[in-house]
Amino acid sequence: MLTAGLLAAAVWGLWDTSTQIEETGDQIAGSTLYQVARDGRELMRQVRKGDAEDADVLSYFHATYLLHERDVLDEDGWIPLRRSYCYYIKGSETARAYLAKYKDRYDPDFISFSSEYEGGATCA
Repeated sequence: MLTAGLLAAAVWGLWDTSTQIEETGDQIAGSTLYQVARDGRELMRQVRKGDAEDADVLSYFHATYLLHERDVLDEDGWIPLRRSYCYYIKGSETARAYLAKYKDRYDPDFISFSSEYEGGATCA
């Protein structure tokens, strides 16, 4: 009887720990999405006013790309960011030139991702 009780306590302990880890992961993901949205909103204000540096905008989108690639941002969180990036890179010759000049500062997969939009892919 004692062994069954210990086994039940161990199973419950594992379930409880698993639940806590899952809840913590959800909280971190929610916090990350909030930060991405807040930073993006501020950066887009600067872009509209003409006060944003290409390096800052590209750094932001590169970071969000990496968050998506590492499954921190799910598809629902990534789609509007991908579209925003597409419109930004298509509409900014200086950003495309900056990215070409400093491509060694960015993940090669991000460069490939960006090239799709520079090559004419739609922003859907």
